[in-house]
Amino acid sequence: MQELISRAEKLYPAAVLYLGSKERGKETLREAAAAAMRKAPAQPAEELLPQLFRICRTRAAEQPEADVSDFPEALRPILSLPPAGRRSIACLLTDISAEDAAAALGISAGEQQQKTEKAMRQLSFLQGGDQNAMRFALRELQWTPEDEAALTESIRSSVSQQDAPAGTGNVREIVRTQSAAPAENPSQGRRVTVPLWVLIAGLLCIVTLLTYQAVTGLQRSRRPAAAPPETEVIRPENVTSLQTLREEFLTLGEAQEKAGELLTEQQISVFTSTKLRMNDIPPCYEVTCVCTDGQTYLCKIHAETGARLAVNAYPAEEIPDTADWIPAEDARSQAAAVSGLEEGLFLKEKLGHDSEGAYYKYELLGSDGRIYTVQINSRTGMLIKYTVEDPSVADSGNVIPPEEAQKQALARVADLPLSDAVFTKIKQTGNVYLIGFTLDDGTQYTIELDARTGMTNTVDVNRVSADTTDAIGILRARELALERAALTLEQVRFTKAKIDRSNAAYVYELEFETAEYEYEVTLNMKTGEILKYRALSQ
Repeated sequence: MQELISRAEKLYPAAVLYLGSKERGKETLREAAAAAMRKAPAQPAEELLPQLFRICRTRAAEQPEADVSDFPEALRPILSLPPAGRRSIACLLTDISAEDAAAALGISAGEQQQKTEKAMRQLSFLQGGDQNAMRFALRELQWTPEDEAALTESIRSSVSQQDAPAGTGNVREIVRTQSAAPAENPSQGRRVTVPLWVLIAGLLCIVTLLTYQAVTGLQRSRRPAAAPPETEVIRPENVTSLQTLREEFLTLGEAQEKAGELLTEQQISVFTSTKLRMNDIPPCYEVTCVCTDGQTYLCKIHAETGARLAVNAYPAEEIPDTADWIPAEDARSQAAAVSGLEEGLFLKEKLGHDSEGAYYKYELLGSDGRIYTVQINSRTGMLIKYTVEDPSVADSGNVIPPEEAQKQALARVADLPLSDAVFTKIKQTGNVYLIGFTLDDGTQYTIELDARTGMTNTVDVNRVSADTTDAIGILRARELALERAALTLEQVRFTKAKIDRSNAAYVYELEFETAEYEYEVTLNMKTGEILKYRALSQ
């Protein structure tokens, strides 16, 4: 039960932000914890997030408006978002991974990531979005001892109801029947009393809870008592001996074999993701696979013993065709050779697909504490991408502002003011900016910059194949689209600006958004005539 309480305390800020109310957040968390204990008494902490999202979704629909009065200033813009947007930001700020949130919601991790990015864009329109400020303000949402006591009582009440003997719900009916009977032997009526069964049930519950706490306490005593860090990054000081970790933990392949043993009634089509969560207590593998029954299964397996921790299922989006893929064992060998980490520790294996084709993606931990990411073509085994990240160097926060990053990116390809380009992407991840923009002739650029220095890392160019001699230009198309929407450039953020082919003619396709609406506009490339216009509520 203690693990469930600790998990609830960590999820408390997420519940409060989702519902926009401290009191509703506490009530919902208690209800979700009780539901998790009833549904998965062996591993209730794993079931808490799905139950919390399920109940929050209903309550947010019933009372979507947030109460901003008792929230810190930095968090108030979040409360102006719709409930789904508040949920996405809450997951981001409380370090709920896209994979965990997606599994709890029954969607893909990619969809969850898109929802988070969209919510952050909406937040920027509301003059919010500073993650450092929001995380700092989140500390003011305090979880008190009184909250823990109320949660504990709710869980115990749930366990009591679950373990109570059959028939205890008819106490009143039994008492009435006895009182109506002739009192020929009053002492006999006193000996047969229902409250005795209630007392026995309560004693059984207490014994069960004490036993559970003793067992989980023994398990925790075998590992450090400190709470796991807020992020999943493995710090070099934790890597005391990589060889020891390799000996303690199952390999990726062994974890997948254990998952196969758990799913004996299903036929596994492909393992889509295997991730080692070494900072969890106990350390575990999360193995995701798609089976021929059309379900995706997420198996949590003890990383040292291979014991089952949890198995969840949800509908699969599709079953990838992997008939011509190289075996995963060969891809792992290639990843280890490329990174020079034949003795490294595999942290993650993931299957994916993008414009370049299907791939295996790996994360490996070296004895130097650095994390190596390797992407291998799943059909040819060719190296696609390779990066090294040093987790010991925390983001300094001393990064150039977004507008300066846009200037640096534009200067890399043309000596133009910012207004002469349509910027469609600006995303900061750690110390890297990814910036996308389109010039007047339709040429699209995607540039990666060092967020601390502004130095260019990579430049991708997507040139236009159409004849643009008589075209009005992307800047004029932008002007016409904004006129139709009755908006100014300062009020919107563009997400798409390109030349495409439609019905044998070339057109401009523009997409932009405000905090309330998303706009899609298609214009004739030569005349500027608006062929399509849509405004969709966010």
